[in-house]
Amino acid sequence: MTDVFVSYASPDRDLAFRIVAYLEKENIACWVAPRDVPPGLEYGDAILRGIEQSRACVLVLSEHSNDSQFVRKEVERAVSKSKPVLPVRIREVSPSGSIEFFISSSQWIDAWKSPMEQHLPPLVAAIKAIGQPGAAHVRSSTLPPPRRSNMPLIAGISAAFIAAGAAGAWWYSSNSNSPAARAASAGTGAEAASASAPGGIAQATYQPDGKSPAAATPTRAAGGGADSAQEAGTMIISALGLADPKDPKFNGDAAAANAEARADAKRQLVEKVLALYVEKTSLDKNYSAIEQKLLSRAGGFIKTVIQEGAPTAGKDGLIEADTRAVIKIRDVQKSLNQMSKEDRIDFIRNNGDPKISIAMAIRNADTAQELPAARSQLAENVIKERIKSFGFRVWALQGDAPTGPNAKVADFHVQGEVKVKQLSAKLAASGITITKTIVTSWTVKAIDKATGEEIYLNTLSPKAQGSWANEDQALLDIGRLVGEEFSKGFFLQHFNFGAQKTNLNITGLPDAASAKVLLKELRGIRQVLDTQLVADSGKYQLQLAEGSAPDIVQEAVIKPLNAKLGQACFALAGASGSEVNVTFAPACSEAAVRAKLETAPPAGLLSAPESRGKALLKTAARI
Repeated sequence: MTDVFVSYASPDRDLAFRIVAYLEKENIACWVAPRDVPPGLEYGDAILRGIEQSRACVLVLSEHSNDSQFVRKEVERAVSKSKPVLPVRIREVSPSGSIEFFISSSQWIDAWKSPMEQHLPPLVAAIKAIGQPGAAHVRSSTLPPPRRSNMPLIAGISAAFIAAGAAGAWWYSSNSNSPAARAASAGTGAEAASASAPGGIAQATYQPDGKSPAAATPTRAAGGGADSAQEAGTMIISALGLADPKDPKFNGDAAAANAEARADAKRQLVEKVLALYVEKTSLDKNYSAIEQKLLSRAGGFIKTVIQEGAPTAGKDGLIEADTRAVIKIRDVQKSLNQMSKEDRIDFIRNNGDPKISIAMAIRNADTAQELPAARSQLAENVIKERIKSFGFRVWALQGDAPTGPNAKVADFHVQGEVKVKQLSAKLAASGITITKTIVTSWTVKAIDKATGEEIYLNTLSPKAQGSWANEDQALLDIGRLVGEEFSKGFFLQHFNFGAQKTNLNITGLPDAASAKVLLKELRGIRQVLDTQLVADSGKYQLQLAEGSAPDIVQEAVIKPLNAKLGQACFALAGASGSEVNVTFAPACSEAAVRAKLETAPPAGLLSAPESRGKALLKTAARI
């Protein structure tokens, strides 16, 4: 057993490891992720084991931990296991939300003033005193009073029911295995209000999103192209790579600059896939971590390179190289989810439109009694209301309703089986017999219908829910508890975002050369997944994310191109079906304006993350 589990938010990693180093110098054994996650053990299981095998939890408290879904889950888990929580403030902030609730009666250490280490001796003393009679508190530092809960107290009905209910006790404790916690996705606090964790339920198994390879089972169309038959979980993407030949790291080596442009093109292929799943501000905010963990191994996500242009020196001073390839988008998604868990990064997920079917079976645990109906509409309706509150659609199971030949199936299926039992006890004082319903076991799972993958499984019942006066009350509560297992972010984390083919017609371009320059511009825009030039007159076939194609073209294509040229040269001229029409203003055909298409930096760089765009824009500005 270790002395302490150290809980921290990813942005505080360096300070957290300084605290670990100090404690370990004082012979206090620490468990900290990701350092102490054993090879081969699932990350969520390792976190749970680390908490359970520690005597206490040290919370590194900052504005980041206040907003971290993962920290909240870890602190909640520690409290549920009766582990003392010792907060160390590395920023002058107060705990908020559920963090405040769980540590409101604790004392904390103020360690935000440099050097931090000089404030840590009381922490050492407190840890070493744990378990000793009359152990002192850490250090007095006034905390705000705890918030009062509005949840009514649940009273036991009799000693007989308390004893009988123990066999079917509900274990309701949040852990990092619940879909809500796994929705890395899905966002945390200010970063991801759309994916807030509802307080998940402990799981018996933990299946990491990054472990299983993309299945070969057919999935719904996810874009593609007539020139390549696509496998499930893949998509054709094209991108423009850029490099600054004057960057000191190349030392004047043109071959090295060319190689970097090719490598950047591959990174941009993967970045475009990530933009399918993650909202732009969240992607940009975490770009440095994404570069290190995902973009640095972009080649591993490329199934086939369809076309790779030779690097060329542009008039903007940059080396350009465009690439078109088949990308394993589900592998990118799984790696993103795994990174979210391991690095404690809560991404804000793009909104999608998943379709979810639900089946809840309630069975009688006592075979001597008559079995009730297998499906419970009461429980299912409560879960459906939860799903609808996310803005998602509830889908009928096959056979539940008549369907046409082209009917679509659900993206996810939530399936549960709960066993209940009726207990009776006679009150000695009155002679009245009371009958109550308890839960003896349950199984809840979620299945990705596109791949058949079981993305969530829970066989541990929530704790301390007591009993119900009748079966209807039990079914309503069961539906509520099952619904609370799932957050909006959980489904978006696993949702297979698709693409749409769009024909972009740009009229008024002065010549074929301008059309070819625009091809590179389009391939350099993050939201344009794939671009092919169909005719030199200005006809392009695009792959865009699902949504309103005219709106995407207006925001992602027209606005940055006009910003690059310094005037409204491009304008939306209407749309019909998969056709989007754009005009190029005659006044912009003047040589000075046209020249900006080649001499100004690519429009896609204007909205690129600072770590990528700043240096390249600076180089282009010198030309």
